[in-house]
Amino acid sequence: MKATHAHFTVLVATILVSCCFGQEFATRQKSPTTENLRGVSALSNGVAWASGTHGTYLRTLDGGKTWRAAQVPGAETLDFRDVEAFSADVAYLLSAGPGDESRIYNTADGGKNWTLQFTNPDSKGFFDCMAFWNSDQGIALGDPVNGKFELIVTEDGGKNWKPLPRDKFRRRWRAKEHLPQAEAASRLREKTKHGLLQAVKQHGYSIRSIAGKHGRSPRPR
Repeated sequence: MKATHAHFTVLVATILVSCCFGQEFATRQKSPTTENLRGVSALSNGVAWASGTHGTYLRTLDGGKTWRAAQVPGAETLDFRDVEAFSADVAYLLSAGPGDESRIYNTADGGKNWTLQFTNPDSKGFFDCMAFWNSDQGIALGDPVNGKFELIVTEDGGKNWKPLPRDKFRRRWRAKEHLPQAEAASRLREKTKHGLLQAVKQHGYSIRSIAGKHGRSPRPR
């Protein structure tokens, strides 16, 4: 999903104000970058992270009064379409693109250092979004490859990302929906990252079978 620079500033402001004060109004904020911004993850303490094109990420520690923009080293050609933040120090970035352009990065020190945790090994693959239960346990979704959805999970803060069985997911999805393969794929792609696990559950792959001991969907954003 593409977002203009101007629209994003209003969106960030709305999310921050809603999280911090519980009210529904927007204040325009100035972004320090001209890159297209794709994702935002706001916490309740005035901390928020955003992500965008050319390896760009932003962070604010004061509810959006000031933003700092930077690039992840070595990711200057990537499009960061998703960001998941857990504190002023801890955040994950997911880049979307064909093959090895789909990656997941993590920082534990506010962006001073970034660790490349996952690189898509399939040249036909294309990852779209991710969602987390907590800072250690999360899931990421990719477009179908050879008619089978890509789903990977981590239980250790991204040190290891493991694929879920694609054959089972594809079979149960289509048996539940009675949809042609292309239409089923389109419907899942339309789901937001917040509804990722709910979408999976609705189409025959139980939350517990994916999340193991969690038995619940990722935390709302």
